[in-house]
Amino acid sequence: MTVHGVTIQRDVPPRRKQRGHRGVHLVIAVVSIVASLTLGACCTATSPTTTGHVAGFIYSRSGVNPTPVSVQASVTATSSDGASRIYSTDTAGDGSFSFDLPCGTYELNATMTSPRAGDRSTPAEVTVTASGVSNMDLYINYP
Repeated sequence: MTVHGVTIQRDVPPRRKQRGHRGVHLVIAVVSIVASLTLGACCTATSPTTTGHVAGFIYSRSGVNPTPVSVQASVTATSSDGASRIYSTDTAGDGSFSFDLPCGTYELNATMTSPRAGDRSTPAEVTVTASGVSNMDLYINYP
């Protein structure tokens, strides 16, 4: 540098090469995304691998020592998470039913359609896990 005709030299250390923090930030971002996807895949309704299967039979019974008899019914599964998701199906000829449901906890109810239309089961709670199978029989009791 020249000031009033005098050249002044300063001892300036060479510039240090700045280390790139971009690579670190990129790694953190990738790890965060992978963790979010992994944790989010546990139980979301958008991925086909986050459903489970619920199956069972609907039985009616009456009297002092009831013998369960399979019946025709409509079965509903209502989510217990406050989202008001309701799924329904009808039983097969042998009284069996099945659902593929998103992960979560549900209340199952059955309403008989034959031979005593309108009679209802005692509600039952079932928890659906990813790729899991839950067996749940429901009983409709009458005198």
